[in-house]
Amino acid sequence: MRTRPPNPVLKALKTVDKKKRSGQTQIDELPEVFRLLKEDELQVGSHVCFGDITQDELDFIATCLESNDGIPHEELKAFIEAQDLQLTDGKPTSLAGCLVAMRLENFQTASSVEQLMSPRTWRLQLGGGELPGSVGGANASAAASAAASAAEKNHVE
Repeated sequence: MRTRPPNPVLKALKTVDKKKRSGQTQIDELPEVFRLLKEDELQVGSHVCFGDITQDELDFIATCLESNDGIPHEELKAFIEAQDLQLTDGKPTSLAGCLVAMRLENFQTASSVEQLMSPRTWRLQLGGGELPGSVGGANASAAASAAASAAEKNHVE
């Protein structure tokens, strides 16, 4: 008979639920759950990253979960550990999906179309390449800039 390896998520959930023994976790108890995951009492190391979730992310996770009665431990464990990014009825079904939805919403509200560039433009920007039609690349533009400065200086005098 094989024993199951210890699960850090269930350990954290049961630790938070120790006094009331309801088998459920309230939304306002999530910060404590994530703090316990970061402490990694079982020394598994697989869920430590959840301790880095910010308060803004916790607030968004609370809107994804929307539960007044508490969330059963098995459901919350499945939500935290699931890796799918699928939406069900317009809501994320996993913590990963919830955080991706948050990032997409933030990007959508903070960005405009003018900030988007094609992959080719990004490669040129980041790689220091030259745009088609330019002669000589960066050295030519630096030389042109220096020539313009010199011409302007001569014109002013």
